[in-house]
Amino acid sequence: MPESYLWKIIKQLGKEQGEPLTEDDLNVVLDFEEEQFRLGNFEKIFPCINNVVYYSQFFEYPRGSNQLLSKYLGMIAPKQNQHHICFAPASPVVAPSMSIKERSSTKTRRKQKERHDNVNDHVEE
Repeated sequence: MPESYLWKIIKQLGKEQGEPLTEDDLNVVLDFEEEQFRLGNFEKIFPCINNVVYYSQFFEYPRGSNQLLSKYLGMIAPKQNQHHICFAPASPVVAPSMSIKERSSTKTRRKQKERHDNVNDHVEE
């Protein structure tokens, strides 16, 4: 029996990782593929062939399943997998160099300073 396209990609993905995929890894890939057929009228925005690298930078830390799907999407042919091409930013936007933790702590400090300034404004009146 000839191997399916998906099975060939999964085997190649295991070789790239240096060991066969675990059952959990296989489930991640198979669930991902099944979800494509359940989208209905919804449009997927992540992960896709054309944006997985761009949007990955916004996660606090790399997640194993996202890394696996990123590798998987990098191996499949876009021409044969149009359902894996989706929304991409209209213009290339450079992501901030700060991590999410740094941005949230900066926002917190800014809010604290604003509150402090507002309190001082009322005290001076």
